[in-house]
This record gives sequence, structure tokens and C-alpha cells, in this order.
Amino acid sequence: MARRALRFALLTWLLGACWIHVPGDRHRPRTPKVVRQSRPTGAISDQCYLVKESPALSKSELHERLALRKPLPERLALVPSHQGRSTLVSTRAAGAPQDARLLNFNAAGQTVEVSLFDCGTVQMLEKHSSLWRVLLSDCDAVLPGTLVQIYDTTPRVEAPESADVAGGVKTTVLQESESARAAVTWNGMNGFSPSNCPREADGVHVAWRLWNCAQGACSLLHEEEDDKALVCEFGSLKKGILTMVVGETRRFWIPWDAPDRRFGRPVPERALPAGDLVVDLTVLGIEREAVFDYKLSEETLKLVNARERSLPVLASRAVGVGIQVFAWAMVYLHYLPPQDLDNMVGFSDTVL
Repeated sequence: MARRALRFALLTWLLGACWIHVPGDRHRPRTPKVVRQSRPTGAISDQCYLVKESPALSKSELHERLALRKPLPERLALVPSHQGRSTLVSTRAAGAPQDARLLNFNAAGQTVEVSLFDCGTVQMLEKHSSLWRVLLSDCDAVLPGTLVQIYDTTPRVEAPESADVAGGVKTTVLQESESARAAVTWNGMNGFSPSNCPREADGVHVAWRLWNCAQGACSLLHEEEDDKALVCEFGSLKKGILTMVVGETRRFWIPWDAPDRRFGRPVPERALPAGDLVVDLTVLGIEREAVFDYKLSEETLKLVNARERSLPVLASRAVGVGIQVFAWAMVYLHYLPPQDLDNMVGFSDTVL
């Protein structure tokens, strides 16, 4: 009986040693299911905090920024005014803010020229305080004569008081999705959540902007629309992303001391830089259980293998195997008949 227990303990140790030295692929191949994909229709919603909690840009404010040598806003949102919505001819633009980039502010002529994404350029003249009239337009979505208000979508370093907290990161909605949240279903460790939200093992298609806010003011670092299915390696952002639906845009404030800065793909392929950051992220599509079909790059595989064979990992696994062997030995000795235990003690004394 004692020899059988010893053999079993030795076999357990050998299996543990093989598991230590030969890290296998634990991913199961699955066929991902695409929920649907969309494209963002604008920078912000007319219900977001930028419209509700901040004034629209006026000509005098742009003059003041130039006089104080402050940077002009990098990104703008053109929000159609109630007085000018009848001139909009596109359902995409009807009531929806337009994402824009400031091209030129002519202080002498008092005009502003902006570029609308996927559309064209628009030149505007201020009609009265913070209300602008479109003079010239290359964009079919906005006709000359349209009345709009301009909002600075460049984030501030501090999140607004109305921001929520998800996973230790402050976040707020910039643009609501056209699709309503579906019925609530069980989402594993995250409890109940809408069925059309991402889950732990899902991949997402995203469009995102990264702002650097380390110097007291935010400046645009990078923006990208990723067509690949990303495994949800979003670190501090993950809690917030798991509550989003396709077409929704959220803004996340990442503090400098956030420990988990993974972003999208496994490191070293993508990670957020150090410092205070703001991330604007739009979910374009969801692929169910894409984590089981995701193929790591060669660089990531080398990093994973090196981590699997590192001394701390090997030591922790060896300790785990030792604890298992010790536990089995204690169980065996507890149920061992007294005569067999005496024989084992006598045999050990003879050997000594």
C-alpha cells in the first residue's frame, strides 16, 4: 500500500514537471460569431457632457486663445441648431453632430474653416454669439445657410463630475448607440449584462483616439480604426467596454498610476504609454468567443514562452506540485492501518 502511494505521488510530480516545462496551447478552436458592425456617425451626442456642461465655442473665445497663445482646439463637433435643422438634407446629419477638424481661423475675416470626416470642408461665419452660419460647403450633408454650434471635443485632464467609475477608471458616454440594449443574460464572472454587450471571451472591432494629458492639457497622440478582431486585453478599460454596445462611444480617463495598461492585443503588440491619458473608444463590432480563435504573433509567443519558463513561474508551480504531493501523503497516512504504519516505521529504522 505504501509503495502504491509512493508511486502515485511520483507520477503526480512527473506530470507536474511536464506541465511546467511544456506550456501548451489552451485555446480551443471556435468559429467566431459576428454580432454586427457599424461605423461611428459623429464625435459626440447632443446629450453628452460636452454639450450639457460646457458652452459652445464663439468667435471671442477663439480670439482670446490666440491672444493668450493657447492652442486652438484640435477636434470639434458641429451640432446642428434647432433653427437650422430644416436645411440638412442627410438623415446621417439630421440632428447628429458632425466630427470635424479645425483647418483655419481667419481672425481678420472672422470665419472658421473645418474639415468634416468622410465628407468635405465647411466654411462658417458667426451669426451671433456661439451660433455659426455655413457660408461654403463641399459636403452634401450640410448645405450653405445651415446654423450650427461648435463644441471643443478635446478632453480636459480632469473627468467631469457626472462621469461613472468602471474598474477604477472614470468614463462617460460621448455618443449613444442607435441600437438599444437587449435583454439581460448571464455573463459569467461579470454577472448579468445585456446580451448584445461584449463578454469575457469575445473580441471587438474598435475605433479609438488616444490623448496625452501629462502636461496639464490634452493633445492628440494617435487615432486608429482597427478592422481586426481584438481579444479583450483592455486592462483598466475592460469593465467599461463590457457594458458597451455596437455603435457606442465612450471616453476613458486613464491615470498615470493605472497598473494594467494593456490595450487591445496581448503585449508586447499593444499597450498604453505611461502618464495621464484619455481614450475615446467606439465599438464597431463584436465577435463571440474570438479569444479561442485568436492567433498570437511570433513576438508574443516568444514573450509568453519566456514568461512560462521564468524562475518565479517555475518556482510557484513546483511549490504547487509539492503541496499536492504532501496533501496526498497526509491523506494516505491518515487512512493507513496501524499495522502497516508500524511496519513502515520499523522499515525506516532498519534502513537508518
